[in-house]
Amino acid sequence: MTLTVTRISDRLWYWRTTHPDCGPGGWPNGTDATVGSAFVEDERGITLIDPQVPVDDVNRDRFWKALDRDLARHPDGGLAILLTCPWHERSASDLLERYRDRTRVTVWAPIGSALYADVHVTDPFLD
Repeated sequence: MTLTVTRISDRLWYWRTTHPDCGPGGWPNGTDATVGSAFVEDERGITLIDPQVPVDDVNRDRFWKALDRDLARHPDGGLAILLTCPWHERSASDLLERYRDRTRVTVWAPIGSALYADVHVTDPFLD
């Protein structure tokens, strides 16, 4: 499994990691097995866009430790998960399960996506 992280600015990061449901040859449409996600931080908390938590032990542990540390800076804030389309649910359920007892977690998705989401979308919006 692979993980690459790019710092765009102090509070904006982009990462790519292997999608666990993709075979070694990539997707049937010819795209490779890596998917992109983003981290945005402001004074209100943290937003993750289409998050995919790495599935290999080393990178997953690094990811959880970093996000735990980042969320600790926002004891009164929260975690927002933004899904841009229904097939980008990826790790939203894992994130909700891990953090819902520690902080306020919201899941945002376009209404059309929210209707088909396996994760509970708390904040559907018009797309």
